[in-house]
Amino acid sequence: MEKRFLDQLLTAKDLPSLPVVVTQVLALSNNSASSLMDYSEIIIRDVALSTQIIKLANSAYYKSRGPIVNVRQAVQFIGLSSVVPLIVVFSMKGVLSTTKSPIDLLPYWKRSVLLSCLSAFLSRYAAGVSCEEAMLAGLLQDIGVLAGCTVFPAKYHEAQNYFWSDHDKLITEENAIFGNDHSAVGPYLLEKWGIPVSIANAALSSHQVPVKEDQGGLDWCVSGSNILASCIIRGIENHNLLEEVQGALNGSWLNVAPEDVEDAAVALLGIVSETESIFEVAILPDDIEKMLKYVSDENS
Repeated sequence: MEKRFLDQLLTAKDLPSLPVVVTQVLALSNNSASSLMDYSEIIIRDVALSTQIIKLANSAYYKSRGPIVNVRQAVQFIGLSSVVPLIVVFSMKGVLSTTKSPIDLLPYWKRSVLLSCLSAFLSRYAAGVSCEEAMLAGLLQDIGVLAGCTVFPAKYHEAQNYFWSDHDKLITEENAIFGNDHSAVGPYLLEKWGIPVSIANAALSSHQVPVKEDQGGLDWCVSGSNILASCIIRGIENHNLLEEVQGALNGSWLNVAPEDVEDAAVALLGIVSETESIFEVAILPDDIEKMLKYVSDENS
């Protein structure tokens, strides 16, 4: 990004900021003496956050053997190291709602949620990357768009048409206006928020093409989520969703055995469907559950 734009953005007074509950949790994470009770007491103060943490603990992401009914159980079940990135993830809807911009940010939010669960899905194939870290990195990779819409809304008036449907076109528009795209801006905001460097680095490299040799890293999960997201969006528009996802999973960048591709595609779409419920945002077609059941029945 040209220096004049970057300076204007970084000194803006109305940049998006994290809720107090998140800054408190991040502070706890930097204190080795923090306990499960410390985290639970902070989370309980936020009803919406508590509800989402409990809902996630009972979801297919974790497959609990019995019902999780309160925040303490959820935090204990998920684990302290995992619950911190999840709290940041769930706080982002609140950040979005308080962001002052005339731009319609719903398409941006839908794609961010989609990227989040796709990055989490890819962490299954990346040893050493946790589901929660991948989920957070996926969600925040396009945070530079949110910052840009806040500080330069007029310049994003046309570009907003591509938030959901054509990410490559969005990048082209940004480069034409700013001399760079949102992946160069996001890390600055994430650093300001106190988000781990690994997440910021993943945002910076999110537009790189993933290769199989890099499989196993957080950057690979995040850049791969862009490939999967584009295929899903294209599949929704062209009414060939399953075929698009299978094609992406069969790519040279991801080590999925050919005989496992269909099952992996069904699992991926199932996770996206469940994530819709957790984040209360519509992404997939209304008949997705029927389609997934039909494929599962055919294979049984």
